[in-house]
Amino acid sequence: MREAREVSVGIDEVKWSMVSVDPLCDETVVSIGPDEKGIGPVYTYTVRDNKVYDSDGDVGVAVSLGYGAGWSTWDDVKASDARFIVLILNAMWCKEYCEGGKDAKGYTEEDYWNAAERLAEKLGYYAGGLRDCVIKWVPVGTLYRVDEYDGAESLEILDIDEDWERA
Repeated sequence: MREAREVSVGIDEVKWSMVSVDPLCDETVVSIGPDEKGIGPVYTYTVRDNKVYDSDGDVGVAVSLGYGAGWSTWDDVKASDARFIVLILNAMWCKEYCEGGKDAKGYTEEDYWNAAERLAEKLGYYAGGLRDCVIKWVPVGTLYRVDEYDGAESLEILDIDEDWERA
């Protein structure tokens, strides 16, 4: 097994076609935090197979909680697409800990949301509902789907059905 490569993910990396996982590595380690003053927790995630895993080994799934427009339910984007999960996690971290300031990489919550929207547009996805996303953590192997009503998405973990994805 190859060794993981550690990267610090920021706006400049939006060019990546995912936290460009090094073909010589099986996985990439992504750290988020602290803020520009060195304050706040640092969270570490593992990216492999275009999914983001937390320290418990669960898979990150983006769910847009706001009404009006869904995120993954309104387009063909996978709710577990690591390119978006990493940017959303950074935006959520900034919202929680930066108090309107910047993270250690010099970016604000708004910078991360803008980057996620640019990436969505570049890939041909509708970006509506993206800013209402939160990350839900799903145990590996769990069958799930993101359902939508009036634009508000919810995560369903149920029995086997043809529309379900496995984490």
